[in-house]
Amino acid sequence: MRSVNLLFFGVLLSAAACSGDKSGDTADATSTDSVPMATMKSPRDSMGRPTGRVRRELTTIRRLDGDPDSQLVSIELYTPPADFPVQFTTYKSGDTQVGSGRIGSNASVTFTPMFGAGTDPNTFIQVSFDTTALDSTDPAGAALKVMTADSTMRGMQTSDDSSYPWATAARTFRYTAGGKQISGTVIVGRRGSHSYWIFVKHPADLRSKVMPRAQLILDQWRWEDDYSYLVK
Repeated sequence: MRSVNLLFFGVLLSAAACSGDKSGDTADATSTDSVPMATMKSPRDSMGRPTGRVRRELTTIRRLDGDPDSQLVSIELYTPPADFPVQFTTYKSGDTQVGSGRIGSNASVTFTPMFGAGTDPNTFIQVSFDTTALDSTDPAGAALKVMTADSTMRGMQTSDDSSYPWATAARTFRYTAGGKQISGTVIVGRRGSHSYWIFVKHPADLRSKVMPRAQLILDQWRWEDDYSYLVK
């Protein structure tokens, strides 16, 4: 993808952190009374998620898989604005803020886990969409190169990640910036006419807190055009 198309997401990230989208009351056509609510008897897939065109609960309580604290947390349904180019729903933890932005064909939604006053600005999960195709020879590298552009960055190390077989490509990364170890994952794929990339970034010492929240968002991500899930 052209650098000009990717570079704008740094601006969107800042904007999203300032003005969050609402959750819980952002229900779209799939949450009207004409669509049945998912119940314990609803058909489920191998991950226990309801299948087909069913309403999803606005809020629930559950444990975050992989969270070392292993406590029950509030889970909230998120639906992007009606003008967002790719419609979906997903769940996020109650301690995660969310915001979205759009410029032309480019759009992104950013989830920011909040861990008290010490929350680091390097901590976020961003999902970006664009109608322009990513570099087909190295799509993960193309997205990673721009999204990690930082004049203070030192010692970038990357490794292909096979943990996401549903994606086109994925890569983990680690580097040092401002004397702090930063790490994360970039995952790329395609949905209809849009390329997308998922960028998870966090200080290395927050991995055990951020990744369970990121995994919840990805595991519960459901496309609204055919009600299939991102993670299969």
